[in-house]
Amino acid sequence: MSNSLPIIKAIVLYLLLLGETIFLCKEIELYVAQQKYLTFEVSLALIIVLIALLLLYTFSLTIGLWKYVWPVLISPVVVCLGIYIYNFNSKIMFFPFFLLLILLFGIFSSYRSYLAKRNLIKFEPTFILRPANKAILLAFSLLAGLMTFSRPELTDNLNIGRKISQTMTGPIKEIIQNQFNNQMQSQFQMLQIKAENIDDKEIQSILKDAGISQYVSTTPNTNQINVNVDNLVETQVNKLLDPYRSFFGIAFAALVFLLFSSYFWVAYVIYVLTVWVVFALAKGTGLLKVEKIPVEQETLTF
Repeated sequence: MSNSLPIIKAIVLYLLLLGETIFLCKEIELYVAQQKYLTFEVSLALIIVLIALLLLYTFSLTIGLWKYVWPVLISPVVVCLGIYIYNFNSKIMFFPFFLLLILLFGIFSSYRSYLAKRNLIKFEPTFILRPANKAILLAFSLLAGLMTFSRPELTDNLNIGRKISQTMTGPIKEIIQNQFNNQMQSQFQMLQIKAENIDDKEIQSILKDAGISQYVSTTPNTNQINVNVDNLVETQVNKLLDPYRSFFGIAFAALVFLLFSSYFWVAYVIYVLTVWVVFALAKGTGLLKVEKIPVEQETLTF
């Protein structure tokens, strides 16, 4: 039983790593599908950071198998396997090439961590595991960007103007609304346009030529002329961005990549500050054992 215990521990850790990889892929795809590129949701950010943090913890604990070179290669393979399983039926562009690239980079980074572990006298997880951990987080950031780039139907028809207008809420919207109303009121006074005459054909023709006829309305029983800021911002922003709509795919892919990189940066900072606790618990519960081995050092003297 004692001989099989390390194998059981390894299997459990690798299954956890596989599950966390699949779960993180699911959250990334959900984010891309919901087109939340221009909004920030605290709940979504917390879920992504938490899953990434747990994945880093699990990957770090597999270091207990790193007595030889070959176990070092297993963790990157498990992560890539999880990505492959979840995205098996997806239409991600260049997916086989991407998977091979992150697999090779993950193995290379894990091997660098293995060399660092061998060269250090005392175990220092934040330094030893830095190359491997950063490679994993970079892989998921690239995956998020590639998922976005591979679904042009989501970005080409994205109503950016509406999303921007929807972000204008509370005091900001009220300030902009009042500013527009005051400007339009002064302009109408100069043109001697009154609220009760706003529906006249001649007045409507003037407003149409100015491109604002559909945004202007009046308050009943008053002389107040109002401007619908939401519709005005939506239309004008979309009109401004329409010539560049063909670049939306790569632009939003880069945006999503940077966004997830920032999420994972937060997760990595938390990991660096707390990984000592994880290893202390692993040692205390017997998941990891501390072994001290004699080391021979070669020096040159006269």
